Amino acid sequence: MASSSNSLLLNRKQEPPTKNQESLNFHEEILSVQHQIQKEQHASSSPMMMIEEIPSEIWLDHIFTFLEGKILLNTCMFVSKQWKEYVKKTTCSLLNLSIRADTSTKRDLIFSNLYLEHVESLDLSFNGLSKRGIVHWAKFGHKFTELTGLNLKFNMLRDSAIIVLAQLECLKKLKHLNLASNKIDTEGFEAIVKSPYFSNITTLQLQENQIGLEDLSIQPSQVTLSQLTYLDLNQNCITTHGMQFLSTCPAFQNLTYLNLSKNSLNEHALKYLANGVFTKLETLDLNGCSILDSGIIQLASGNIHHLTCLNLARNGIGDSAVSALVSSTRVSHLQKLILSHNRITNVGSSSIASCPHLKKLKHLSLIRNSIDEKGQKALLDRFPDMIHLQLPQLSSKQSEFETFFNAMDKISNRYNY
Repeated sequence: MASSSNSLLLNRKQEPPTKNQESLNFHEEILSVQHQIQKEQHASSSPMMMIEEIPSEIWLDHIFTFLEGKILLNTCMFVSKQWKEYVKKTTCSLLNLSIRADTSTKRDLIFSNLYLEHVESLDLSFNGLSKRGIVHWAKFGHKFTELTGLNLKFNMLRDSAIIVLAQLECLKKLKHLNLASNKIDTEGFEAIVKSPYFSNITTLQLQENQIGLEDLSIQPSQVTLSQLTYLDLNQNCITTHGMQFLSTCPAFQNLTYLNLSKNSLNEHALKYLANGVFTKLETLDLNGCSILDSGIIQLASGNIHHLTCLNLARNGIGDSAVSALVSSTRVSHLQKLILSHNRITNVGSSSIASCPHLKKLKHLSLIRNSIDEKGQKALLDRFPDMIHLQLPQLSSKQSEFETFFNAMDKISNRYNY
């Protein structure tokens, strides 16, 4: 009986399926495939499901790798406690920090919660900082002992704030200091140049302040910035007395870049400049200094022999100044000469065209001068392969080329290029 039963079961298994059974099996198989496809599509379109399978410290590390320091500090730090703790650990390896924190509370939160001992560059520009802000930041000075770059431009720093800054020992490794667009006067300048902690600075940006150097209480020999190679004093209040001081400071003898544009420098100031300690200068910017011809003649006879870039735009100089300048061997290294917005005529352009010392010149700007077609042709013949040759327009109808270069000249003047 048992064998008969088994035989019957075997026979049933071997029976071919009916059409209804085939349809049912096929339908179930389709549903199974569709379910699998939907599952895969859902997984690929749901990154959060994938992230959940990865330990948080790994994906946080990947996310933070692509974020700048200021985003980590100003945004990620406040997402959650986990993110805050991870940011604290991550930023210990940051080399550059840019912070926009306009209150002491925000700065305190950032500086007190982060490991910043390896930070080399700190940007605190556009923060509205005054003396109070510098004093507050000084409390965390022990965290910034590796700083080589400090940007404090566009704040509200007066002399009293700069005096505090210059006394911070934590800044003794500083090489680049940007204090542009503040309210610094002579006393603040003194604090900077005589600070024992700023002796390693190579780049000092003080443009757009109120520095006049009229009532100095220090001697040129007391200036400690012996490593300085770049000094920007554009748009201050420097005149003859200030120029006399700068030109006799032994510490400034290594300068290769000096920007004095938009200061009031007369013939006597130019005499100090031309015969001072600046024998290594390569770039000299005197744009908009009201120098006139007599001042340029002083410059042409001085001891500045290695200039590669000279900006004399917007000074009202004429042909005699140009003739004196280009007849001097001191222009033999010039690669860029800007003489735009002056009173130069064909006489001056002829002096330039016939000058044997301008063999290295690659950029010459003479726009907004009184040079006609004849004078321009002489220049084009003299410098056929010049990279940038900017000449005045010849008619009331500007060409697109001239319009472009006039616009570029305005931009260059604005940013003092």
